[in-house]
Amino acid sequence: MWAAAGTMTAAPAPRPAARAKSTQAAAVLKVPFAEKDEAKALGARWDAALKKWYVPAGVDPAPFARWSQD
Repeated sequence: MWAAAGTMTAAPAPRPAARAKSTQAAAVLKVPFAEKDEAKALGARWDAALKKWYVPAGVDPAPFARWSQD
């Protein structure tokens, strides 16, 4: 939207930077492709940037023990 000639308008507020997904606080998993649907059904999430499955923070990691990288 343009302001009338000779008037000043405030610049729009900068948009906040998009927050990247972080798996730092989450357990990273080693899930074979054939088992991805099972891991997903249990609550695991895929991080496309890292190309790894992980257990999101706040989700009990116990059901994912067989895929744990520890």
